[in-house]
Amino acid sequence: MEFLLSKSGRKFLFATIFMGLVIIGGVTVALLMLRQEAIGTHLKIAKLHARTFGDHISQTIKNIDLASRNTALFSDDKIDLSDTEKSFEEMLQNSPYIRSISMLDANKTVLVSTNKTNIGISVKLDNFLPEPFLNEDLLRFGSPWSGRDLYDGFEILPSKGAKSNEVSFVPVIKSVKNKDEEYTLLVAINSDYFINSYIQSLGVDIGSVDIARIDGTLLFSTDEHAVIGKIPKAYTQLFSSGKDSFSDVMEYDKKESLVSYQLSPSYPIGVVVRLDYGVTLKQWERQRINVLLVTTLLVIISAALTLALIIRHKKQQMMEAQILKSKIVAMGELISMIAHQWRQPLTVVSAIFSNISDAYEDGELTQEYMDKSVKQGNDILRYMSKTIDDFRSFFKPQDSKEEFCLCRAISDAVKLAFGGFDMKGIKIFFNSVLVEENSGELCEKQMSVLGYKNEFLQAVISIIKNSKEAMEAHQTENKAIYIELKESDDLYLATISDNGGGVGEKVAHRIFEPYFTTKHNSIGAGMGLYVTKMLVENGMGGKLGYKNIDNGASFIIELQKSDKTTEGN
Repeated sequence: MEFLLSKSGRKFLFATIFMGLVIIGGVTVALLMLRQEAIGTHLKIAKLHARTFGDHISQTIKNIDLASRNTALFSDDKIDLSDTEKSFEEMLQNSPYIRSISMLDANKTVLVSTNKTNIGISVKLDNFLPEPFLNEDLLRFGSPWSGRDLYDGFEILPSKGAKSNEVSFVPVIKSVKNKDEEYTLLVAINSDYFINSYIQSLGVDIGSVDIARIDGTLLFSTDEHAVIGKIPKAYTQLFSSGKDSFSDVMEYDKKESLVSYQLSPSYPIGVVVRLDYGVTLKQWERQRINVLLVTTLLVIISAALTLALIIRHKKQQMMEAQILKSKIVAMGELISMIAHQWRQPLTVVSAIFSNISDAYEDGELTQEYMDKSVKQGNDILRYMSKTIDDFRSFFKPQDSKEEFCLCRAISDAVKLAFGGFDMKGIKIFFNSVLVEENSGELCEKQMSVLGYKNEFLQAVISIIKNSKEAMEAHQTENKAIYIELKESDDLYLATISDNGGGVGEKVAHRIFEPYFTTKHNSIGAGMGLYVTKMLVENGMGGKLGYKNIDNGASFIIELQKSDKTTEGN
């Protein structure tokens, strides 16, 4: 609150309000632009549906056309009514899109039909498209009929029309000549089949599908308010445009609609998909309001988060200071470890120089003695150089994981830190064997794991250093650290224990927290065990746990075995 009342706080509030208004205004303008994008997207959806439904009805009509050619009506033999009826029945099987199939004679009277009640009925064939020209063998589409079939149906006149939800069918005819006799094949197409199929595909809440003849006559529709048999003005414009397909916003039945039209490439019919303009954009408008609300909320949240970050700025500075302090402490420990590793070699080099001086004064400095001393000095210098290389490699960050031996990694960590522990009188036991200055290979088995070796070395050193500090703080006699390696079916377990008195129960649960330390601030930053846990768990995918034991503490590292684990060295 004090910050908000300050001059900087008032500037922050003003800038926040100004930026919030700019962002909300920009989002509003962008949403208005996206409105046109939304219309375009819905037109593409309508076009996709029109193309799909157009392909469906064209393929269905094509199936009817092809199946009719296999009936006895189209054979070269003289027409046999029983054979024709049988072939019609076969054609009707597995054809839910057909109400009935009939054969008409030259007087347009039904001779044969799959629906016996149709026989004897005369049918007018005046209003069928397309008009025959040269090739009579064409499927021609009539106006829709009201009723279930020819026996109870009648043609729906454009002047009257009929509701689309009334029972109706569409007659399709094809002229046939056989032995100089003229016949007509008439197929009553089941409108309900297509209506139900398209409703399932599109849904009445999304839009409607109309099937119309090329003269604009509406044959059937999924829109229960549509009037079939009539010629909507909008469809006259569509079908007379000469285009095979069309998508745009246009007026239909005094309402704006998103319309997509697809003409059949083979038959005189077209499919029109209509999406209600108002309903389609109503959903978009709801989303627009939601976007504005979310944007406003995000602006408020962003301002609150920014304010929180400013308020926490000083605390962050303190944390960074602690991290810097931790790095300085780590650097000091590195120099200390190098000093411990170099102390004895430097003493030996000094002794070599002293011996050479004494030998010279006593007249005992021979070429052989000089060569031996130089070789010994060079060996020690190489050892010291190797020590520097080992520490440099140890602290060099790794970019990728590698497979390494868990046992040898812990052994290397112990050897790196040995000098400082030995000087403090702390004994280290590795798999029950006392580690000494000239200890050789400490590992008898290859224990392969996958991870960052150098970071793991740092983690191990951090744990044993923590044990050393605990033993010094408790003034433990006979100080000792015990490292044991075990394995199960798929895990390696490394246990590092000490006799430093353990950690008090009140703070034991906090030892892995960042910036928590039981030491004075001048000698501890509280980052050691926290970083160690991150190295083991995040870097290696393992687990690091802790428990108090008799007169000490025990850290347990669990790591998954690598697939390449092998026996031996």
